[in-house]
Amino acid sequence: FRRQIGAAVAVAGGERIWAGIGAYQNTVEGTLSKIRQARALGAGGLILFSYDWMVHDGGRVGGRSYLERVAEGIFGGR
Repeated sequence: FRRQIGAAVAVAGGERIWAGIGAYQNTVEGTLSKIRQARALGAGGLILFSYDWMVHDGGRVGGRSYLERVAEGIFGGR
């Protein structure tokens, strides 16, 4: 992931790169790690796959969906 995003940013410039993250294949911590890496590498944005899984199938913990837990981890609960 880091190598791919780094290479894309180097070739195209960060503002033109949106890092795609297969959240449905990761734990919440794995997704948070990749978000942090993409930001540190200068990616202009992020795309998380798959929305339906993150809000429905991803499993609820403490009444919060996967997507809510990611938002809390990155944005402090926004």
